Amino acid sequence: MKKFYFLILMFSFVFKSCTYHCPGFDDTSVLTWLPYKTEGSIRYKNFKDTIVFIVNRDFVTKKDKFTTGFPVMDIDCGLVYAYYKTQINNYTNLSINEYCVQGDFLSIRFVNNDSIKIPYDFLTNYKSDTSDNKQKIKYHDKFEVDNIEYNNVYEIKQDTMDNNIRIWRILLAKNYGIILFDDRNTEKEWIIIK
Repeated sequence: MKKFYFLILMFSFVFKSCTYHCPGFDDTSVLTWLPYKTEGSIRYKNFKDTIVFIVNRDFVTKKDKFTTGFPVMDIDCGLVYAYYKTQINNYTNLSINEYCVQGDFLSIRFVNNDSIKIPYDFLTNYKSDTSDNKQKIKYHDKFEVDNIEYNNVYEIKQDTMDNNIRIWRILLAKNYGIILFDDRNTEKEWIIIK
C-alpha cells in the first residue's frame, strides 16, 4: 500500500511541475532595423513637401513560461517576431508595416486602403548583392543621402516594368530604418528627416 501512495505522490509531483519556456525576441541587433515605437513619428521630406507617418502599433515577442498539470509532447510557443505599423499618411494614402522574424528575416510593406502594394522581403544578415526577376538588393557599407552618411544600408529596388509598382526603391539603414523611398504615384523621392 505504501508503494501505491508513493506512486500517486510521484505522479502528482511530476504533473504539477511541468513548466515550459518560450523564447522571446532576443536579437537586439536585428531590432536596430526597426527603430520605431508606438506614438513615435517618422518624417520625410522632398524639395517641397513634408510628410509624417505616425507609428500606431509596435510589438516585440517577450520570453514567457507556462505550467501545466500534465506533460505536453508538442509545445507551440508561436512565432518569435517584432513589428511596427503606422497610420495611413493622408498625402500618400500609404501606411508602413515592417516586421522581423527571429533569424534576421525582414519584411517591409507599403499598404494603402485597398491592398498591399509592395512587399520587400530579405535577410538583414546577407551582405552581398542579390536579385531575382522582381527585386534587386544591394548592400552598402556606407551610403550618403542628403549630405548625411549612413552605415550599413540596404538598397532595394523593384522591377518597374510592372506598372503596378508604386514604391520602386527603398534605402534601409541600420539604427534609422527607412531613410529614403521613391514613390511613382507622386513622382517624388522621400528622404527621412533626422
